Amino acid sequence: MVRRKVFEELGGFDERLRVESGDVDFCLRAQERGYRVVYASYAVLYHLEGATRGVGKATLWDRDGFTKRWRGLLDKGDPYYNPNLDKMRSYRIRIT
Repeated sequence: MVRRKVFEELGGFDERLRVESGDVDFCLRAQERGYRVVYASYAVLYHLEGATRGVGKATLWDRDGFTKRWRGLLDKGDPYYNPNLDKMRSYRIRIT
């Protein structure tokens, strides 16, 4: 949840990101402006795929534009990533 004032200050969602990453882009812009972004791991959300935009593939801007905009941050990696909590990593370790 975000206050309307903050949403408007940040310019809302980038409409060029029509299919993918709009929410992530918004949160990164909020964080860049000094707002705290909190992940609620137990929240349950329902997404009606295509209900507002129609069903279709991601636009070129969705992937390339997002990656270009956030390249510096993406290259640094996720500061909160912990390999000890990666389910796939532990699975791979057991089978090799």
